[in-house]
Amino acid sequence: MKKMPDEKLIKKWLDLIEADMVAANDLYQAAKARNATSWYSWLLVIWHCNQAVEKCLKTIIISQGKEILRIHDLVRLLDETQLTDLLPQWKEKLYQLNNFYFSPRYPDVPLKISYPKSSQQLSQDFLKFAKEFHLWTRQQISQKK
Repeated sequence: MKKMPDEKLIKKWLDLIEADMVAANDLYQAAKARNATSWYSWLLVIWHCNQAVEKCLKTIIISQGKEILRIHDLVRLLDETQLTDLLPQWKEKLYQLNNFYFSPRYPDVPLKISYPKSSQQLSQDFLKFAKEFHLWTRQQISQKK
């Protein structure tokens, strides 16, 4: 059911996106500065990119006056937005990034699938995508006002 977008809620989501973007960037810069060889260092960058993009999609949904789904599946959230003008390469990147949602905070819980492979280059690519998607999201929301 559509309703009027809640501007205060949208602002809160935009602040959360910004926090994830800062975290991803800071983690990337720190790992790069120390020449990190641990896959986990790069995985945390990607995880924060995933979180930022997820929040972007949820913010778009809220700006459309719809209730958000309390899920983490980027593809399903993209479908919920009903966006038709997303760049094809962004859609592909979003599908790839979707594979990186998992909970890296519980190492004692057995995973159903193995951790996705991560690297400095992959984290750099996802960070660039998340920054572009974040800016695009802000533009989409400001156009609706």
